[in-house]
Amino acid sequence: MTKKYNGNNITNLKNKYTKDIKRYINNSGKLVILFSYITTTSIMLRGLIVSIFFAFPIGFFRIKPADENYNKTIIKIRSKVIIRCARILAGGIWIILMYFIIKYSGINNMNTLVSGFLITIALSQQIESAAMEVTTSHIRIFISSWNTVLYIFAKRKRGERWNEIVEEAEMLWIHPQIRYSEPLERLEGKLKEQQLMKHINKDREEMSYYKEVEDDNESKIKFANHAIEYLQNKLNIHDKIYEHQQRLGTWTYVIFLAIGTLIWLVQPF
Repeated sequence: MTKKYNGNNITNLKNKYTKDIKRYINNSGKLVILFSYITTTSIMLRGLIVSIFFAFPIGFFRIKPADENYNKTIIKIRSKVIIRCARILAGGIWIILMYFIIKYSGINNMNTLVSGFLITIALSQQIESAAMEVTTSHIRIFISSWNTVLYIFAKRKRGERWNEIVEEAEMLWIHPQIRYSEPLERLEGKLKEQQLMKHINKDREEMSYYKEVEDDNESKIKFANHAIEYLQNKLNIHDKIYEHQQRLGTWTYVIFLAIGTLIWLVQPF
């Protein structure tokens, strides 16, 4: 009896402290922001490792990748946080590279220092661009997946309001980065209304929609309108990050790389 009582006390204490910690984290804006930075950076780093070390063998041996999925946390992160995390990650890698250059070449070898400085800047810009690509790929998969569900969900309905939602979903597919998650013909025959409703109610919080979607036309319309607007907002965030990413990954780094390589070859100092 005593052991059972002690066990209950321990469980109650754990639950109490767990709730207190969760409440503190939720009420503390600074901790929430810090957590978002840590989470975003870790997702970027994990994605970079996979891309660098596993992309080539997968492509070379034509290994069929697993079904694409997205990280639910990264979807809700603001674009400013994503861009800053990419810069922090790139800056950290630049510092590490410069440390090794200075350590092994010394501070007197100006040719190596200057060329190394410029080349590592170019490399860090590529890392920054690649880190942002990790997050934009998650956003693209999220939009594609939900837009496919929403399109099939709306297409089966009748009425002007549903036709407008279908048109809005089709407009999202005009974007060059957004595509079907699976062939529509296969999905339309496979997914029934009850399955769609179950999926929507299960994962609706991903869309920041917290009210249960009921089995009536008005409730479904409200969700569909919210979902379209939410996906459009996410697409705007994606485009903002993608534009910054493309600017870094296409021509900016080439200048630093070219000058650094030229100095390393010519040895002017």
